[in-house]
Amino acid sequence: MEVETISLFPSPSSASVQEDTALLRWKSSLKNQNRSDSSLASWTNATAGPCLLLGILCDADLTIKGVNLTNMSVSGTLYEFPFDSLLNLTYIDMCLNNLSGSIPREIRLLTKLKYLDLSFNMLSGKIPEEFGKLGAMTRMNMSNNRLSGGIPSEIGDLSNLLNLDLLRNMWTSIPNSIKKISQLYYLDLSHNQLRQEIPPAIG
Repeated sequence: MEVETISLFPSPSSASVQEDTALLRWKSSLKNQNRSDSSLASWTNATAGPCLLLGILCDADLTIKGVNLTNMSVSGTLYEFPFDSLLNLTYIDMCLNNLSGSIPREIRLLTKLKYLDLSFNMLSGKIPEEFGKLGAMTRMNMSNNRLSGGIPSEIGDLSNLLNLDLLRNMWTSIPNSIKKISQLYYLDLSHNQLRQEIPPAIG
């Protein structure tokens, strides 16, 4: 008599396999992440799919919804991060790491993103104008980095933003368009290099 084998874990779909491959590609671009003592050492070519990877958060349908790599000594850049493969992300927390380089323009693809925390890293350059595409965002924390230049006017397009923390960077100006974020109740721009007057409209 043939006995049917029942798996406690559903087989990953082709989409899950692609997501898994994309995440592993990003891991391979990071510094020291292939060492056995690495925080992401568990990220391997396992057949169980990406939802069992450390720090990857999925819903009941095994759709990746979040990435939580807080304080995991991740060292490298976001250049190879698979934005185009994780279009359903609503949550990203990579604070307290060693991420460097600029923020890729491809972040605009994450139109469902609500929470973004990249604080306490070494990110540099400007916030890309494409941030204006992230209209679902409610909380963004980019504090304690090396971001510079003027805050892009497109930030005013984040109409659902409630909390914006840009503390301890090298910002030089605040756009007047910030007045468009009518629901904003927390804003921190302290310890920067602001050279222009604060827009009266911020009141």
